[in-house]
Amino acid sequence: MLLLAGVATAAPVYPDPTLTPGAAIGVAMERLCTPGYTASVRNVSRELKRLVFLRYGVDWTKRSLYEVDHFVPLELSGAN
Repeated sequence: MLLLAGVATAAPVYPDPTLTPGAAIGVAMERLCTPGYTASVRNVSRELKRLVFLRYGVDWTKRSLYEVDHFVPLELSGAN
């Protein structure tokens, strides 16, 4: 739930599709299933996180209340 002006409202289930389209990349199954694959491609820089917060209108100083994550999981060939 979100608290908006003192009124509890349901949070959206999915992010705004115009801001978070859910990009995927072509990855060979052998590479995708290699142990450690996601750690080797997980690269969401501080700059990119700042941009995400800016686009969603979230105050950067409140970033500890949020988590930036991939809409399409890296394990399913999601892109940064």
